[in-house]
Amino acid sequence: MIIAGEIKRIEDWYCKAGPKDKDTQWKDDYSAKEFARLWFKNETELVEPEEIKNIIDSIYGTHQLLFCFPEHVSSLDTEKAGRNHDMCILGFSKTHDLFVVCIEAKVEEKFGDKTIKQYLDSVNERSGVPKRVSWMKEKLDMSNRNIDDIYYQLLTAVCGTITEAKKYDCKNCITLILQIIPHREISNAIEAHKKEIKKFIIANNPDKKDDIIESGYTTLLSTDNPDVNVCLGYVEIQKRL
Repeated sequence: MIIAGEIKRIEDWYCKAGPKDKDTQWKDDYSAKEFARLWFKNETELVEPEEIKNIIDSIYGTHQLLFCFPEHVSSLDTEKAGRNHDMCILGFSKTHDLFVVCIEAKVEEKFGDKTIKQYLDSVNERSGVPKRVSWMKEKLDMSNRNIDDIYYQLLTAVCGTITEAKKYDCKNCITLILQIIPHREISNAIEAHKKEIKKFIIANNPDKKDDIIESGYTTLLSTDNPDVNVCLGYVEIQKRL
């Protein structure tokens, strides 16, 4: 496993792949720092987190992570800025060949500040957002569905994953929501995250209204390309000491 940018220590991650606002976002119990910690057995030894390994194994079997790209930007449409993932992974398994995993890590943070409706209402008529939303709805077989109350960030996370799979000519990809649990009570935030994930899944496929979102959950999403298997996964990980 290679983490791009010659990241071999936690200090390298801070310098080369840390958040834009390091003073306020690189702190204990914040997702940027806690996510980076997950990838180190100690300060200098890289390791694939066991919980991530297990959920990938459950979909693709025994696998190898080839390259990991922290703070990776994937393209969405060709006209505007791309989608920033906490990490994009290119992996390989004997049963599924190359696959892509794009990770969205959370502690208490919401899935962005705006739902689709709020985002559309906040932009002017010259903005490319309405066109991008239509493009994402088409990608996710949601063109004829009302997704006003779905968070914009969830759509971009999945569509960014799809474009990464296309770049590497992969037939399999996962958007993985990673819930990091700190050493304090955040159950309300966790339940809110699960609620938003469930709304997104139902919008994509109403037949999944009875699905229960718990750690290790995965589901195959409906998309406009039946030749590519796009999964959404959710896993909980305890904060590392």
